[in-house]
Amino acid sequence: LEENRMESITLETMWKTIEANQAPLIEYLKCKAALLKLEKLSWVDLEAPLGSVSKQISYDEAAHFIIEQFEHFSPKMAAFAKTALEDGWIEAEDRRGKSPGGFCTALPLKKESRIFMTYSNTMTNLFTLAHELGHAFHNLVIFPLPEMAQH
Repeated sequence: LEENRMESITLETMWKTIEANQAPLIEYLKCKAALLKLEKLSWVDLEAPLGSVSKQISYDEAAHFIIEQFEHFSPKMAAFAKTALEDGWIEAEDRRGKSPGGFCTALPLKKESRIFMTYSNTMTNLFTLAHELGHAFHNLVIFPLPEMAQH
């Protein structure tokens, strides 16, 4: 508690919330174990794929889908993602010699972020793009804070 500058009531509230909302996660894990034909999942099974997805999804389709999903969660986040996508903050070209994956970097003086990734029309790429946009949105939220508080 001391290391995290947290009061015990905060930790207790977090645990109570987790306990009150764990049923859907437990059900999901049971279903995943059944699909993997396992009696019980081990930690290595948590991220195990449930099959292959061959559906191709274009960058534009992915961008539209992400904005649409963010809108359900936070209109502010959706508007931010739209700006990042439309204003060219994302370099996503799939070209020879470019590594897969992605990362987001903050530009504190401009109060913007940039995303560098390889988009090759897969659902995994869509998830990576959404993930990196989440980092960029986080940067937007912390930019107004004093520099030391941003870390």
